[in-house]
Amino acid sequence: MSLPFKDLEPRYSGLMIVQEPAQKTTNVVGVIEKFEWAGGRGGALKVDFYVSQQNATNIKAIQQQGLKTTAVKKLAWWICDYDKESKRWFEQSYPSSDLSISGILSPKENPELDVDLTPVPVQDGIDVNVYKIAMSVAPAADKPYQLYFANSSEKKVVNDWGLKVGGPSP
Repeated sequence: MSLPFKDLEPRYSGLMIVQEPAQKTTNVVGVIEKFEWAGGRGGALKVDFYVSQQNATNIKAIQQQGLKTTAVKKLAWWICDYDKESKRWFEQSYPSSDLSISGILSPKENPELDVDLTPVPVQDGIDVNVYKIAMSVAPAADKPYQLYFANSSEKKVVNDWGLKVGGPSP
């Protein structure tokens, strides 16, 4: 995937960027449409994203066989945005204490994992489709993380996510 900026050198080291003569590119599994978190240490991360047909059908097949576990072993994201005031690209969110997080699909009783196999055109007139997945991930027990967020190129914050069992959280 081509990255739309030249002036940003990402701090998130989980992103593998390939420098081409005229552009930067990276490999992605999906493109995030919506990322939500209420901010509580035990609160779920809710993510809506689009993937290829192959990834969507693989996940749907696993879901239809019945999930053997609700564990999410590895989840990573990198969200960028453009600051219109400073006229600069900036990193908006990523896991900052580790390259990825682990957790569980939530709620535990009825895990939120929705795979929509209705094709969504990437652009009108182009025969390329993507497929929407929505999921909610709560923190796993005894594994706290730090998550990076920014509202602009100047307003940055790192928040704790997850609880340390049996002792104070970092």
